This record gives sequence, C-alpha cells and structure tokens, in this order.
Amino acid sequence: MTIYHKSSSNMAEINDESVKKLRRRCECGCGGRVRLGSRFISGHNLKGISHPWLGKNRSAGTKMKISKKLKGSMASQETREKMSKTRTGKPRSKQAKENISKALKGKMVGSKHHMFGKEHKSETIAKMSDKKRGHNNPGWKGGKSSEPYCKEWYNRDFKEIIFERDNYTCQNTICKRASHLVVRHHIDGNKMNCCPTNIIVLCRSCSAIAEGKIGGLSRYDWQRHYELIMERRD
Repeated sequence: MTIYHKSSSNMAEINDESVKKLRRRCECGCGGRVRLGSRFISGHNLKGISHPWLGKNRSAGTKMKISKKLKGSMASQETREKMSKTRTGKPRSKQAKENISKALKGKMVGSKHHMFGKEHKSETIAKMSDKKRGHNNPGWKGGKSSEPYCKEWYNRDFKEIIFERDNYTCQNTICKRASHLVVRHHIDGNKMNCCPTNIIVLCRSCSAIAEGKIGGLSRYDWQRHYELIMERRD
C-alpha cells in the first residue's frame, strides 16, 4: 500500500512501516494503533484508563437513584434483537464464565432472587415452555427421549441388583459430588440395551453431563469413559 500526502507538493510516498510509526497508540491503553489524527480506536473512548469512572465508586445514594430510574424500563425489541445478534455464535471464555459466576454467587438465592415470592403468569410459562420445546431445547436428541426402555428396566429386583453392585454411589471417578441423588445410566445411550455391563450408577449431575448437555465433552467421550470403568472391573 502506498499513501500520498496531498499537502506535499512532491506527493511524497510513505510505505506501510512509516505509516505505522505515525499512527499513535489508542489512549484507552489497549495497545492498538489508531487512524491518523484519531485518539481512540472506534468504541474505545470509554474503555480502560480513558473511562471517566475508572478507579472511582458511585455513592449509595447515586446507585439508588440510577436503580429507581431504570426500574421497569425495557429495551426496545429492535435493541434486544441487536444485542442477541452480537452474542450469537460467540461462546464465553472460561475466564468470563468464572467472572460471571463470582459476581452472581449468593445474589440469586432465596429472598435475593428476583422471582422470590412471585409467580410467572400462565402465558409466560407457556411461552417459556414453547421456547424450550423440541429442537429448540439444548438437550434435544431427535426425539430419542420418547423411546421405550427394555422390560428389565422396570423390574424392581433388577434395579436393586444394579444399585447394590455399585454400592448406591456415583461410579464416575471424576465426580464432583454435585448431587447426592443417584440414578441408573445407559452407557451406550441405547435404552433397549439393559445388559448389566451397559448400566452404571451415577449421580444426577454426572448423568446429565454424560448426555453431552453440560461441559465440553461429547456423549461419545463419556461413553468411552464409562466403558473403561466397567472394563477395569472384569
């Protein structure tokens, strides 16, 4: 790329490296270079060290005034759609998830929850249900949940044999003990395959994770993990 300075009578040529040297760093502190004649990269004028509230705290009174002013106000449908589009297809980083988790810890429980003591309207419940129905549900597996179980699955003696064999405890070697309730889990995902070696006892949390609904591992990864656990028993 070649750039000419119109102010120069000789139209002096300046190569890319020279242009980079002329472009100053963004004043927000990000380290990026701005366009000639600018102080900030577009949108960075309220970031980092350039933000007027950096290192400052609003008083309790000011926070209360802001809260009262915003209470009940809602963004327009157009604004919400724009916000949704900017997030679509952009998974949060591990650090971002940890930051959100820390910020919300203890703030969404009991009387602190925004729905504490309230009930959703029947129309709201219906809308929420429709949004999570069928292929819109993150746990959707093509209608697999409606498949029938094998006859042995409902046999009380068979159920007790499996639980006793696994000592009524989660058999996942890396279980975080997030749940104390245990269930039976089909390792290969086939509900008709009720061979004892294909059924393992897991806590409800590990069972949900094994379906590939939560966490970074796929259902196949968890299937192989539990197959190895069963193989080591033999």
